[in-house]
Amino acid sequence: MKRSRKPTEHILIKANTTSDWDRVEFAIIYATASWKALIQTRLQAISQFKADKDFNCHSFWDRSISYYNSPDRRIAKGILGRHEDWAYITFTPEEELTFMHPENQLEAHQLLITANGIAHYKAYAKHTDESYWTEEFNLNKLMPHSPTSESKINPYIVQSPGYNLMPMNCKNLLATLIISLLLVLSTKAQQVNESTFFHRSELSKWSKEITMDRDYDIERGVVTGKYATNGTSLADLYNIAYYGKSRWTAVDSNLYGRVYKWPVLRLTDFEPFNNDVNTQKGFYNYALSVPNEKQNKPYMQYAMQCDLKKYFGYNVEEERQDMPCWMLTMTEKAAQDLRSKAVTSSIKGNSSGFAFKKVKMARVLQEIMMYNQNEDPILDMANITYEIDLTIKADMTNLEDLRKVLAQQGIILMKARKLMTVLVISDPSFLFYKS
Repeated sequence: MKRSRKPTEHILIKANTTSDWDRVEFAIIYATASWKALIQTRLQAISQFKADKDFNCHSFWDRSISYYNSPDRRIAKGILGRHEDWAYITFTPEEELTFMHPENQLEAHQLLITANGIAHYKAYAKHTDESYWTEEFNLNKLMPHSPTSESKINPYIVQSPGYNLMPMNCKNLLATLIISLLLVLSTKAQQVNESTFFHRSELSKWSKEITMDRDYDIERGVVTGKYATNGTSLADLYNIAYYGKSRWTAVDSNLYGRVYKWPVLRLTDFEPFNNDVNTQKGFYNYALSVPNEKQNKPYMQYAMQCDLKKYFGYNVEEERQDMPCWMLTMTEKAAQDLRSKAVTSSIKGNSSGFAFKKVKMARVLQEIMMYNQNEDPILDMANITYEIDLTIKADMTNLEDLRKVLAQQGIILMKARKLMTVLVISDPSFLFYKS
């Protein structure tokens, strides 16, 4: 791979991930002529929002990118300068085959663009909520600036020698001007109203036209006072409102094993909680914005609780109940055999099995639960504090198959019950008598 002084169809850019175990060093953007033409139309569409101070960015589905990692993390450093985030590059197809992909399988690839053309790519791991993204870059710097390309930006106007700008199609031009005027007026009206808001929230039904961008942790919105999650189930929304997050794993010691993973429903109608991606039912979008003096987690959770109460009307309370779970124990021999002998930490695998090197048991349980999200939580009762090496050759989605393979290594998964805190959601008029 070599750096190019001239624009090429490949751009190397720094990349990052929220994963504690997976790694990514850089990404390659495939800046082909067709990609640049598409970007020009997107920039033109977004430019009308420049006057809207509250416009953040627009998200497009875009898979014109690949994320990579290198063992010594020196590829990007060898190409980029100290203060550079991206550069044009050249390489052979054979060379590209040597690049290492992240361990996670990535999906939901997005390109987020601001009104000024500042963009970054983002993607999510298929089986976890871990995200991957690139550094920001200016799309305008990647676009050609020849007279030919400038004329393509506005399809309704051409430059004719000896004349002023003339319309190619008066009917199309008039329609475009009317639409632009309406957009400007609506934007101005929004700006006036926005300045009066101390608190704002929105709740709506999700559809496939909206990016399924789930954020299961409200704390990520505390710094800005703005939290948003799209395509999220109602059970998840209630967990987020009352516990600050949902889908907690074995590494979340304050919740995992202490608070049951799903609310208990005492309802006459379960329809709002039933969800199906194919029919687009049961998923919601929620957005919350609070003023600076209210930018704290307890208040944002309280605001979300009030919003759910106002729309759905359910009563919510906490109870202590014996809830089903799996308890993990191991033989003394297994505990000694599993003690890590590896030098570096690594996790490799997929649904057919995993190889863990120098990791805590909590990280192993996190991976198992990612493939068995409808199962009851697995609680680590072995309580070994050191790092382990463990190889699992089993169908990760089949817990019974997994139990048999683990048992062969002295690791036992037993069905049990444990006293946990439970979020109980009931109808306002529902009377429940404890025996």
